[in-house]
Amino acid sequence: MAAKIDTGVVILQRWDSCQGLVEQRISFNSIDELFARCLELGPGETVNRVVLDGVDADGAQRRLTLAFQAATVSEPTS
Repeated sequence: MAAKIDTGVVILQRWDSCQGLVEQRISFNSIDELFARCLELGPGETVNRVVLDGVDADGAQRRLTLAFQAATVSEPTS
């Protein structure tokens, strides 16, 4: 059996002055859906984590979590 992904979730974060750090979970069914969602980020949204659930070559359930760190880079001033 080949390893395969069954489902995935992308976790977005944004800062809200009233609620603080807000997370939004969005399911996807293909790498194309994940790619499209990441290109459609709203104002202040960043990708925090991508969680992939599936099975390995032996048929055992596996979960892979990819975590990201965001940073703000300012343009140098003269």
